[in-house]
Amino acid sequence: MLLILLLMNENGVKIAKNYTEHQLLFPLAKIGEALLELETDNETKSTTIANIKITYTKVDGHLILLGASREESDFHLQKRVDELKEKFLELKKKCTDPKEFYAAFRNAVDEVIVTPVKISLVGYGGVGKTTILKLIRGETPPKEYKPTLAPEVATLESAMEGTVETASVGNVRVVVWDFAGQEQFRALWNLWMRGSDIVILVTDSTYENVMKTKFLLDLIREWAPHIKVIAFANKQDLPEAMKPEEVSEILGIKAHGTIAIDPSYRFIILDILKKTIESVLREGIKCA
Repeated sequence: MLLILLLMNENGVKIAKNYTEHQLLFPLAKIGEALLELETDNETKSTTIANIKITYTKVDGHLILLGASREESDFHLQKRVDELKEKFLELKKKCTDPKEFYAAFRNAVDEVIVTPVKISLVGYGGVGKTTILKLIRGETPPKEYKPTLAPEVATLESAMEGTVETASVGNVRVVVWDFAGQEQFRALWNLWMRGSDIVILVTDSTYENVMKTKFLLDLIREWAPHIKVIAFANKQDLPEAMKPEEVSEILGIKAHGTIAIDPSYRFIILDILKKTIESVLREGIKCA
């Protein structure tokens, strides 16, 4: 996944945003200089140079250029560039001072380029959902069980940044909802899960809870058949815990064994999330 954004005019690059570890700003700026001179119309176009897909448009003496991996969809890239063009024209009307305009446009770029991915943590009370969320965020897991009384929303950019396992997630904003698992909140799960891209289904790995979780999985399939579901067979440290393979067999999907109170599982879970997010984006369920 490779995304680099340039806004430039005849005086040079005004805004450069690099959403990847690759250092390609200089060569893309050189290509942008040539396009500024050669292109005479304001249509959005795409071309591929040295395995980099370049999508660009001209607007009010500026060039908006988006560099991406060649496997990225032309439609989605052109859609992003067209949205950036609309933002440019909108802000140009509001901001008369050039510095104010460029600062506002820089802030607006992320709204278009960064892809939001909504992940829902779902499971019955006491299975360890909140502990898993805190583990992902690098926080100290709670020592005693406290019921979640409302969905907790958390962004995980900081958890994703700086880890080898999730570096290629790059331009994805991950939002996790930790749903309240108590009886009085279950009627709201359908409403809360609308718009989710991924559901993390958590069980405490006991036979009784796994069977109840199987019923919950069937409901999720009914409510939102498009959602990607992964399962965490949590509390693997307890003597009555079923093995992940046994949980997988009952649920009909792969269950990953976890011990949410063990900090060493943090990077294992992050790696699972990274691979699942990449799978969702490749399948095109989300487009910015």
